[in-house]
Amino acid sequence: MSSRRAQIELPYTKEEVLFYQRKYPQLRIRLDLDRETLRLKIREARRLDGRLASLRVD
Repeated sequence: MSSRRAQIELPYTKEEVLFYQRKYPQLRIRLDLDRETLRLKIREARRLDGRLASLRVD
């Protein structure tokens, strides 16, 4: 029994949402947000992650 919702390909995983939810509480990422809002918040979190990565020195 597969739900129709599971067939929709999301641009992020549930695990990724939970990870960013913990890492960036200021973004107020929640799984119950509508798809578009959640997509924008995940994109913002990825942008923050990228900026932090570029600041790191090996």
